[in-house]
Amino acid sequence: MKNNILIIVLLVLTCQMAVSQTQVSPKISEVTVFSTAAEIKSSAQLTLNQGLTTIVCSDISGNMVMNSLKLNPGEGIEITGFSVESYELQPEKLIPGYKQMVDSIALLNGNLNLLKNRLDSYTIERNLLLSNQEIGGDQNGVTMIELKNIADFYRERILSVNNEITKILDDIKKIEEKISDINIRTSVEMYKYQTSRKRVIIDVNCAAATKGEIELRYLVGRCGWAANYDLIAEEINKPVKLKYNANVLNNSGIDWSNVQLILSTLDPLRGASAPVLTPFYLSYAGDYYYNNYTEQQRYSQSTNAWAVDGNAPGSGEIIDPTQAYENITVSELSTEFRIERKYTIPSDQKPFKIDITEYDLPAEYKYVSIPKMETKAYLLARITGWEKYDLIDGEMNVYYANSYIGVSRLNTNTVNDTLDLSLGRDNKIMITRIKMENYTSKTLLGTNRKESYAYEIVVKNNRNLPVKIEIIDQVPVSQESEIEVGVENISGAEYNNTTGLLKWNTELQPGVTQKYTLAYWVKYPKSKPVQMNRKRSVAAPKF
Repeated sequence: MKNNILIIVLLVLTCQMAVSQTQVSPKISEVTVFSTAAEIKSSAQLTLNQGLTTIVCSDISGNMVMNSLKLNPGEGIEITGFSVESYELQPEKLIPGYKQMVDSIALLNGNLNLLKNRLDSYTIERNLLLSNQEIGGDQNGVTMIELKNIADFYRERILSVNNEITKILDDIKKIEEKISDINIRTSVEMYKYQTSRKRVIIDVNCAAATKGEIELRYLVGRCGWAANYDLIAEEINKPVKLKYNANVLNNSGIDWSNVQLILSTLDPLRGASAPVLTPFYLSYAGDYYYNNYTEQQRYSQSTNAWAVDGNAPGSGEIIDPTQAYENITVSELSTEFRIERKYTIPSDQKPFKIDITEYDLPAEYKYVSIPKMETKAYLLARITGWEKYDLIDGEMNVYYANSYIGVSRLNTNTVNDTLDLSLGRDNKIMITRIKMENYTSKTLLGTNRKESYAYEIVVKNNRNLPVKIEIIDQVPVSQESEIEVGVENISGAEYNNTTGLLKWNTELQPGVTQKYTLAYWVKYPKSKPVQMNRKRSVAAPKF
C-alpha cells in the first residue's frame, strides 16, 4: 500500500515538473525600415499553464540578424532562456510551379540518359568499323566487285553512324540548355521566395495559468528604402509643390501584411540640373591645361541635365548582393516618418512606392543660361529654410506647367541655406550668342600674334510675366607670362579676373529683348601656338 502511494506522489510531481510546449507564428504589426535593413515588431497571443512552458515561434525571416533579437514578455510571464535555430521550408509548398520545374528536370534528365546510351552504342559501332578494315587476308584476295561492295558498305554505314552521332549530340545540347534554363529559373525563384526560416525557442515560467502576449523585435537584412520626389511647379509666380515619396524594398522572405510603417534615416548597424561653367585656362598648344567641364562627370540622357554619380557603399551582413546601392547624404539628426495608413508590402524583390508627405515650398524663380555651351535658359526654383523639411538625397521627377520635364536629383549636400531646384529648360526664353565677324581678327605684331574676338548675346522674354535671369559667360585666363589677355567690352558684367567668369543679372519684362557684348583679345608669341578653341569629346559610331 505504501509503495502505491509513493508511486502516485511521484507521478503527480512528475506531471507538475513536465514542460509543456506551445507553437505560435508571431504576426508582424509594425516595421521600421532603415536604408539597408528593417526592424520587425511582431507578437503572439498565448495561453499558458502554471509552471514551465517552451514557446516555439516559427515562420521568422531567415535574414534575421541574430544579435538584434529582443523579447518582451507580458505580465506574469518570466523568460528563463531562449535560443534560435534555422530550418528550411519545402520549396514545393512555397514556390508556385516548383514541382513542375523539378518534374521537368527529371524528365529531361531521363531523356538525356537515353540519348547518351544511344551515343555510346553508335560510338562503339564506329570504332568497330574503323578498327576492322582488313579485307580478305594474307592468303585470299578479293575481287573488284567484292571490294566495291565492301567499300560501299563501309562508306554508307560510317556515314549513317556519323550522321546519327551528330544528331544525338545536337539533341543532347538542346536538352542540356533546357535543363540549365530551368535550373536558373529555379535558383531565381528560390532566392525570391527564400525558403530559409528561423524559429525562436523561448523557455518561460508562469506562477499561475495566464493569458498574455509575447513581443519580438529584431532586424532583418535585404530591406531598405530610398527617397523619391515629385517636384511640381505650376507657374513662376506660385509656390513649388514637393511630394515626398519612398521606394520601399522588402526582400526579407516574409510578406508584410497590413502593417504600420515607419521610415527612418537612422543607421541601425552602423538631370534637369543646370550646368556649371569652369575656368578656361590658356597655355601653349601641346602642353595646355584643360579642365574638364563638371557636367561631363555624367550626362543624363533621360533628363537632358547634368548630375554626379554616387559611390556604392561597403558590403555588410545585411546588404542584398543583388541590389545596387549608393551613398546618400542625410541629416546628422536622424528622422522618422510614421506613415498614417497601413500598407501590405510583399517580399518580391520589387520596390513599393509609399506616400510620405507633401510640402508647399515658397520659392524665388530665376533663369540661368550659359549660351557659350547651350543657348537655352534653365529655370531654377530657389528655396530657403529647406532644412526644416527633413529632405534627403534622392531622385526627383520634375513637372512644370503640367508637363513632365525629366528626372533630376535632389542633392542636399551641395547647398547651404538655399536649395536650388532645377525645373529644366524653358523654350519661351530665347537666347542667341553670335560671333561678331567685323570685330574678330588675327594680326601679327612683330614677334607676337594678336587675336581679337567679339560676341553678341541676345536675350528675349516671350513670357507674359517678368522674369529674373542670369547670363554666364567667360573670357580666357592666361597661365603663362608671355600670354596676355585684354578685356575690351563686357557690357557691365560682374567680372572675376581670377576665373574669367562673367555674370549679367537682369529682370526682363514681358516681350523685352536685352543685348550684351563680349569682346576680348589674346596676344602670344607667334612661334608658340595657343589653343583658342575649347572642345569636348562625344561618342560616335565608327565605320
